[in-house]
Amino acid sequence: MAKRAPKDEKPFNPIESALVERVASRALVRDSAVALAEDPAPTAPLVTEVFPTPAIAKRPPREKRVLLSWEEELALQRLLDQLTETLQTPVKLSNALRSCLILLRHAQGPIVESAARQGNLVRPANNDQTGIALFEQRLASIFQAGFTTAGKLD
Repeated sequence: MAKRAPKDEKPFNPIESALVERVASRALVRDSAVALAEDPAPTAPLVTEVFPTPAIAKRPPREKRVLLSWEEELALQRLLDQLTETLQTPVKLSNALRSCLILLRHAQGPIVESAARQGNLVRPANNDQTGIALFEQRLASIFQAGFTTAGKLD
C-alpha cells in the first residue's frame, strides 16, 4: 500500500527549476544561432555565452522486483547454494543476476537477430499462467540461440 506524504512535506516536482532554466537557456542560444543564420549582416558582433555542461552524476542503484513461484525460488536458492559450496565463497542472488546481465549485454546483438528470425510473439495476459510459461520458454530459446551465436566472453 502506498504511503501518504506528511502534510508539511514539499510535494514532488519532476521538473525542477534548475532543469527548466538549463533547457530554456540552451533554447535561447539555439534561437540566436538560427536568427544569425537567417540574418546575413548582423549589425553588432554576437557574444555567445558557453554554458558548462554539468558532470553526469552516476545514478544510484535501482531496485527491480520479480515475482517467483515457490518452486522457482527454491531451485534458484539451491543453485546459489551449490555455487557457494563449489566456489567456496558466498554467491548472492544479486551477484548471479548481474552476471546474467553481463551475458545478456554480451549477446544482445545475436539475441535480437534470433528474435527477428523467431517472428512475432504475443505476450499473454498476466492471469494466463500456462500462456506466460510458454511465452517465457520461447524467450529462453531465443536467449539460448543468442548466447550460442555470441560465443565466449572476453
